[in-house]
Amino acid sequence: CLARTWASAKGGQCTRTPCKPSKCFCKCHGDGHWKVHGRVDGLIPMPKLIEFERYKAGAGKLSPCSTLVPVAGGPRKVVQLGKSQEKLLKAVDGSTTHTKTKHDEKSVSCRWTGAKVEKKSVTRHNKVERTKSGRLVETEVIIMKRVRYK
Repeated sequence: CLARTWASAKGGQCTRTPCKPSKCFCKCHGDGHWKVHGRVDGLIPMPKLIEFERYKAGAGKLSPCSTLVPVAGGPRKVVQLGKSQEKLLKAVDGSTTHTKTKHDEKSVSCRWTGAKVEKKSVTRHNKVERTKSGRLVETEVIIMKRVRYK
């Protein structure tokens, strides 16, 4: 089998025999699973090469976050998180303030590595105030923030 294996971050060769004489890979690596580590006679894929280097530099320690590197031109997935909060404040003079805060965070991450590539956050503050005279005053503030990681 021509598939490269982990082999303690050295990139060894799979010891299984190919499923057919005309094929290059065994049953385990034949369905495209060899693409994770690459072929022994080819280049190591960039995410796996970085993982190898970080493993070697850390003397055998590999944190889950250390392998997260976005792949240029790779597939992306969108993750959207949202949280909201409500407050009702009553003042001594009889006025009330009702505040709703909604925070939406949309991040785009690499499907292969999970690394975040770009993040867009939107925070909305919707405030309704009732004055002593009974008038309603409504204020809406929208804050947009966009961050791009390189």
